[in-house]
Amino acid sequence: MIGGGIAIAITNITIIDPILSIGLAIFILPRVWGLLKKSVHILMEGVPSNISYEVIQQALLQTKGVTGVFDLHIWTITSGYHALSAHIVVMDTSNSFQVLHDINSLLEKRFNITHSTIQIEKFHPTDIDK
Repeated sequence: MIGGGIAIAITNITIIDPILSIGLAIFILPRVWGLLKKSVHILMEGVPSNISYEVIQQALLQTKGVTGVFDLHIWTITSGYHALSAHIVVMDTSNSFQVLHDINSLLEKRFNITHSTIQIEKFHPTDIDK
């Protein structure tokens, strides 16, 4: 804006200032919009765009000892830091610690999710009605 001030001083055309201000605003607007979209997505705890809910669910179901996954939630805590919570159904609860270890290892290595809350369940809630 110093250049604008110099141009006004030399030419005495005062409209230069608002024109430069509008130009700067137009330049900044797309960058602000992108940042605002990311911020709202994080505040609304949206699923990270680079992580597929279905892929994670299938990976959890393929873990040895896991027979079901429900109440799976994936969200972004802050830029690049993702969290997950899920209920994992296992038939044999005696190896729950190994299943939990395998799931945490899978989440960290394959999906870069280091903050997870996993609850091991003996049965799925829909099994109660049977």
